Amino acid sequence: VDVGPPGGFDSEHVMDPAGVVVGGRVLLYYSALGSGPDSIGLATSEDGVAFVKHAGRICFGRAPEVIYHEGRFFLFYVRPTPIGGYAIHLATSTDGISFQEAGSQPVLGAGDRGSWDAFSVTTPRLLARGGCYYMLYAGDDETRDEPKAFALARSHDLVRWVRYPHNPVFRRGQVGSWDDGAIWFGTVFAWGNSLYLFYEGTSRPALRSGTNVSAVGLALCPAEEFDRHMADWSGEWIPAESTP
Repeated sequence: VDVGPPGGFDSEHVMDPAGVVVGGRVLLYYSALGSGPDSIGLATSEDGVAFVKHAGRICFGRAPEVIYHEGRFFLFYVRPTPIGGYAIHLATSTDGISFQEAGSQPVLGAGDRGSWDAFSVTTPRLLARGGCYYMLYAGDDETRDEPKAFALARSHDLVRWVRYPHNPVFRRGQVGSWDDGAIWFGTVFAWGNSLYLFYEGTSRPALRSGTNVSAVGLALCPAEEFDRHMADWSGEWIPAESTP
């Protein structure tokens, strides 16, 4: 999936892919930067290799995540807030193309004043486990898009979300490490007896120099430990160590 023609809504960047397979077809949503506000674009494929772009933006926003549940597409994405951060919004669709916003307010906004995510929440990624949906999101109390940690929220209907009371669950690296600048797009999947967290990270020197050099990190959590904490929604979380 390449950038669009000059002057188009995705003429500068296509990034942050989020895909879902429905009816044997891959629907790939992406952040589209170009003419006009940040947008979400769509490309589809019958084989997962050759993609055809849908003409025009799907909605305004960026950093998409998508889930198909009970005949509906749930598209999560972020938009700027009045104070300059990001908040997480939701739109739904029956065909994956025409979306309706789920209310006028974000489904997950910045945290309370003085909290670690009081300014911005971004890059949502979802995990279905134990009859619930979990959202792993990034946040910060100072910057819009240089998040310092990941946190969890939980939902039974994909619309109403409750934060885990002992957030954050994973932090950027210590000073001098490869991911001491910011972390984004924490994506979790289960394999065997563990949960694997893949994420994008970058260093403070890379952020300050504008080189935009980032890498992919990995952290692990025993599945039994995760399920134990989530079962009673109590007990302080002990973040795992990361590996570049």
